[in-house]
Amino acid sequence: MRKLSLVGLLLSGCDQRGPAELYRDALAAPTWDEARGLCERLPEADVPDCLVAAMEVQGRLDEADCDVLPKGVWHDECVFLYAEREARAGNLAEAFTACDRTVFGRECSYHLIREGARAVLDRTLEEASPAAVPYTGLDRAPDAQRLFWRTWFRERMEKKVPVDPTGCPTRDCLDGARETVLLTLNALARAGGAGFCEGPPPDGQSGARVLWVEGPETIGWVTEFVEGECARRQGRARGPQGASAGKGNGVAPGGGRPPQAGQGPQAGPPPKAAQRPPG
Repeated sequence: MRKLSLVGLLLSGCDQRGPAELYRDALAAPTWDEARGLCERLPEADVPDCLVAAMEVQGRLDEADCDVLPKGVWHDECVFLYAEREARAGNLAEAFTACDRTVFGRECSYHLIREGARAVLDRTLEEASPAAVPYTGLDRAPDAQRLFWRTWFRERMEKKVPVDPTGCPTRDCLDGARETVLLTLNALARAGGAGFCEGPPPDGQSGARVLWVEGPETIGWVTEFVEGECARRQGRARGPQGASAGKGNGVAPGGGRPPQAGQGPQAGPPPKAAQRPPG
């Protein structure tokens, strides 16, 4: 039998509110105790969802608060939200420790890294660089800095900011820029069809838009990709005897996608376990 808090018992007397009203009123309650009491009057399956939502509203996302929830998806969702809050406050060690206490620890960690990069998308590379430093040497995510920079370059490109690795302070920064350029080149190669290998190499221009800034690094990456992609196509055209023509150039088969080993899953925050009742 489910146990109710004292407030929940007091509120359960003659109140005729339905689940949707109870849920809505719990989120509007002035105190945590009242919110918790209202949540506990919901059908048992809806109680954890309501409690987590009320914690968010009340600003009570401490691990001790999460412990009122039964072990399982909603308890881990609560700890995940706590980890997000700690990361935003700059307490990364505590945030990643909290991620480790959930069943989706790796996904939680990678989500925090990507959110850290997104928080500095509007800064220059020099200004954003200090934000990447805390992601060094993480046991859960040894390639955290690489993921940070890949997210930073890729999502800036989506905002039509060209990739420019000039001044990259680390190898991970250069790798993040390189992978973004190679993924873009892969899309250009598919769109260009047979003509991709017949004209001059891409120069970073796509109509009026600049995709990357030409410089020693980006020119080298373009050369690397074009040579590998066009050798692969020639080998395929010649048949099995020429199939190895594109090997050894550092560009993966299948259109030059950058190496993916060790980068971890790309999942965002874990999906909600259940829909919250309508407000």
